[in-house]
Amino acid sequence: MTDLLGGQIEMMPSAVAAVAPRIKDGSLRALAVTSAERSPMLPEVPTMAEAGVPDFVAGGWFGVLARAGTPPEAVARLERELEAVTRMPEFKERMAGIGGEGKALTGRAFGDFIAAETARWRDIIKAAGVKPD
Repeated sequence: MTDLLGGQIEMMPSAVAAVAPRIKDGSLRALAVTSAERSPMLPEVPTMAEAGVPDFVAGGWFGVLARAGTPPEAVARLERELEAVTRMPEFKERMAGIGGEGKALTGRAFGDFIAAETARWRDIIKAAGVKPD
């Protein structure tokens, strides 16, 4: 952030919540958000697709995992409880405050999401020729 504000670098990716105040005060200019939809924190900033880069969606996510073999009734209860939390106004407000959105996915849907993200990023990394150091 210091290098960007000081002019040593021309651009950087960042979490919306980290840069929103600087965008609003005019010290930074947002080019696009990498989410599929515009950010509620910066609704005037286009998505990458709107800015002319189709199929570019990237963002952070986190989840709750249990070890393989966890009893199905325990998994079902955990899914219900987590889904209930994501409906709470306090949770939604907290997530919005950091530029996020809380969504509950069932174990199977979350597993499918992780598999799809893994395959997508594997293909991107392979196409870019990225090698581990």
